[in-house]
Amino acid sequence: MSAVAQPGPSLTIATQRQLSIVNLFSALAFLSLALFGLLEIYAEHKQQLGLIELAGSGAVALNVIGLRVTRNVDLARDLLLLSILSFLLVMLVSGGTQGTGIFWYFVFPVSAFFLAGKKRGAYWMLALVSATLVLGGLASQHKIVVPYSFVVVRQLMVSVSIVAIGIYAYEQAREKAEQQIYKERIALDTAKNEFLALASHQLRTPISAISWFTEMLLHGDAGTLNDTQQDYITQVYQSNQRSAAIVDAIITVSSLQTGTLATHLEPIDLVVLCRRVVRDQKKGMPQAEEVHITEHYTPNLPTVHGDAALMRIIVKNLFSNALKYTPSGGNVTVTVDKVKDALTVTSRGSLRITVADTGYGIPKSQQPKIFAKLFRATNIKAKDTDGTGLGLYIVKAILTQVGGRISFVSEENKGSTFTVLLPLEGMHPKGKK
Repeated sequence: MSAVAQPGPSLTIATQRQLSIVNLFSALAFLSLALFGLLEIYAEHKQQLGLIELAGSGAVALNVIGLRVTRNVDLARDLLLLSILSFLLVMLVSGGTQGTGIFWYFVFPVSAFFLAGKKRGAYWMLALVSATLVLGGLASQHKIVVPYSFVVVRQLMVSVSIVAIGIYAYEQAREKAEQQIYKERIALDTAKNEFLALASHQLRTPISAISWFTEMLLHGDAGTLNDTQQDYITQVYQSNQRSAAIVDAIITVSSLQTGTLATHLEPIDLVVLCRRVVRDQKKGMPQAEEVHITEHYTPNLPTVHGDAALMRIIVKNLFSNALKYTPSGGNVTVTVDKVKDALTVTSRGSLRITVADTGYGIPKSQQPKIFAKLFRATNIKAKDTDGTGLGLYIVKAILTQVGGRISFVSEENKGSTFTVLLPLEGMHPKGKK
């Protein structure tokens, strides 16, 4: 089966951006230094200068290899900037900055600020200017040989500093603009989520009333219904249940996004909880009568410290999805057991909930989006038009908050298996570990 593996924490968006920038600048530095070095050797016949530039390109290549092995973006960024700074100083002393080589000095401010940011970029510029002025001072005292006078070196540093100040001012203005946009977006999102939460809470009352009255009618409390009336009231009841599920999903999403989803921790027997959820879903979903449902529970499992309401949301979403997206005659299997998988360094293992089906599956190209909000796979939309695309998003968000993990394997037209891991130590309130 096609797998979507989640072995460990993924890189954040900010880290991925930094990784891309470091790789881009490293590639440009490597190619330009290698090309310049070869030109110096074979076109200009400057063996020493060409070897220096080739050595610089080699240092950049080694840094990229180290980045791929360690995935330490900060270290790779600092080593790249240190390599460029050292290369500039060597080139200044060796005469490589004569002619077009001086261009590298003006590339450094761009590299420093875009790689390291406004504050650290300023520190790197201060290091370059200071080191260059020291070399110029030593040359003016005839301690080292530099093919420039100290006046020329000083003018070069003034020019480079002006470029750096311009980039610093641009970065500062950009950061302020981004912060303002971010604050406005947060305020708008907060207002939207608060409105949705308020509206959803208000909708709960009439939905509960409709549910109550339709149940009374179906149970014959207001007299016996004929077959047509029974069918109509059943459809009203089922539609109302779907509305209630949508309202609950909206309230949960709003709570997750505003950070107000409270966790009430208590000892939970996952086997008892899963049995109840499966039983309730069987009653409320007509599809359950057409699908073979199997339950496997390891006996004598330890209780887990967690929030029962959140766990019901997780199991309900996974099980209801399996039922909805498995055709008549298919199989749905719910399993709860104990495994050695550790979600933290100090964990003693995990309790595992597995919901497997032989349903429609998820197209391989769309699997990376499966936990995105409002996402529904294209092969499902044509078969079921009632889904909200919030269920798996809610499950993933809750587990992220409480220190759990979810993964899955799926193949189109063969089925899906979703696996939830909860640490034996219990849920973490608001994700704190």
